[in-house]
Amino acid sequence: MQWRACTFWFAVAAWLTVVPLVGAQPVPDSERTPLAAKQELVSDRMARLEDRMFRLADELAKTEPDQAERLRRGLQRARELLLRPRMEEVMRLLDRAELAEASDRQKAILGDLDAVLESLLQDLEDPAAAEKRAEALERYRQRVNELIEEQQQLRRKGETPPVATQPAPDDAKAQRETAEKAGDLAKDMAEPSDSEPAEAAPGTDDVEAAQKHMEAAAEDLDQGRAADADQQQTRAIEALQQAMRKLERELMQQRREQQEALLRALEDRFREMLVRQLQINRETVRLDETGVEHWARADELLAGQLAQGERDLSAEAVVALRILRTEGSTVVFPHIVEQVQADLDEAGNRIAAARVGAATQRLQNEIVATLEQLIEAVEQMRKQMEAGSMPPPPGAPEQSDKPPLLPNSAELKLLRSLQQRLHRETGTFFADFGNDAALTEEDRRDLQRVAERQKVVADMAIEMEERLPAGH
Repeated sequence: MQWRACTFWFAVAAWLTVVPLVGAQPVPDSERTPLAAKQELVSDRMARLEDRMFRLADELAKTEPDQAERLRRGLQRARELLLRPRMEEVMRLLDRAELAEASDRQKAILGDLDAVLESLLQDLEDPAAAEKRAEALERYRQRVNELIEEQQQLRRKGETPPVATQPAPDDAKAQRETAEKAGDLAKDMAEPSDSEPAEAAPGTDDVEAAQKHMEAAAEDLDQGRAADADQQQTRAIEALQQAMRKLERELMQQRREQQEALLRALEDRFREMLVRQLQINRETVRLDETGVEHWARADELLAGQLAQGERDLSAEAVVALRILRTEGSTVVFPHIVEQVQADLDEAGNRIAAARVGAATQRLQNEIVATLEQLIEAVEQMRKQMEAGSMPPPPGAPEQSDKPPLLPNSAELKLLRSLQQRLHRETGTFFADFGNDAALTEEDRRDLQRVAERQKVVADMAIEMEERLPAGH
């Protein structure tokens, strides 16, 4: 279910982010206006997305027919609404600079897209529901663990010769109280509340079996059959331990699916950011080659669009950063995304100020390189998880603990890449200027930024060292 939900959400993100609304800007006289060119790109991407989703429906037909049918209905609805022909008509309106009419039609297209996407996403398990299920499983696991400890204490007590302050009736009473707790847990696991999973939790039958053994043990204690009671208590513990194993397996699977979905979502976001950044880089180089002093009105408008494009990408990075901080299991990953976000803001400010020269292009190239490294790390981890080839790292936490989104090795690799980048930037400063006297105030600010990031890298290295198990 998680993989399907992630796939559908990717379709949502793709459709909602590729359709730009027309801005109320003058359109330069040209054979194809920039807005029309963008709209043409949107139409092409819509066509490719439809083709991919129809192929996915064919692949799901055998194993998940309900999901395949939902896909087909949604995409058939998209074709009935003539979305692609309407996008092409908007492109023609933009070519004729009929901005008001084009904007109205785009808004109508967006409204229809929302309706199609809502039909695609109906009845899918969302991340919040998956998180609730994981939380419920963890609560059950903790309660089973408490029952195991309580039952073990009762069994050890039965092995101790009775004394005046511990008569057998009290032992039987305590055993019945533990049996009642097991019964309550079994009922909760079999009939979850509205805020918990609808289906019975794994291990429910084992907890019910443990309850019966506990009740039998209490009866044996009432009758003074200590040896028989001990056997029933042992069987109760074994049944609870079996329930614990089932819950831990399911909990691990739930967390694995959540992390796979999260990794896939991050990978999709970073790939989309990379494509857009590369396009901005190419346009920046073209503006630089033209020369600021020779810019026409169209070039000035393009520079404004590129600057806004960098800021839009910065907003995408903020979303990724929020996801990572909420997930909370990585050290280096969030810091690198945070630095990408700051770099995107800086690139946008520079382009807005008509600074499109070598320094800005180096910054943009570093953004591209960092995005590629993030994609590589996420993709590698995701593929290993999907293949089931992720052995627990040395010193890994207990199964019930949340595993890190990226292993220590991947985070260390990202940290090394970040250090290498800072080394390149420092070398560039001295190669270009040689000494402090040649630095402008802006150059000094850039150098200060490098120094601040070097301190962050040092702090991350210390934190990573503290996370690594002894001897590694």
